[in-house]
Amino acid sequence: MLFHLGSAYMKVDDTVAAFDAFAEFLDAGQPLELAARHGHIFGGCNGTLTLTRDSVAYWSPEEEDPDHWFEVPTSALGQPSRRVDGTLALRAPSQEQVAENDGETRNWSFRLSLMDEHNQLADIILRYIDERSLPQ
Repeated sequence: MLFHLGSAYMKVDDTVAAFDAFAEFLDAGQPLELAARHGHIFGGCNGTLTLTRDSVAYWSPEEEDPDHWFEVPTSALGQPSRRVDGTLALRAPSQEQVAENDGETRNWSFRLSLMDEHNQLADIILRYIDERSLPQ
């Protein structure tokens, strides 16, 4: 119900009410799954971006390869941003990437183009991640 309520508020451009509905949806433990395109230096892959109150994950069925999936705690994310081209940029260390690369600890950047109507959720996602990743 909260997901549909948030969607309805977005359709009438009530961003405050939409954020409140989606935040309540996520805070209740429900995952928000969105079609997304993960950009690579050359090309990209289509998959699913999943946001929960505790983590952000991406998975593409195109390949079983660390460049095509990740899951990170929301608290580990750097400052997320929305780029000029509309992509959602997330910067965080991925445990899968670290394991796959023999303990390498550099951060990985994920530029995710949200597809279809889900693109309207990017600002809500940014605000939710930003507010939930602050130290309590």
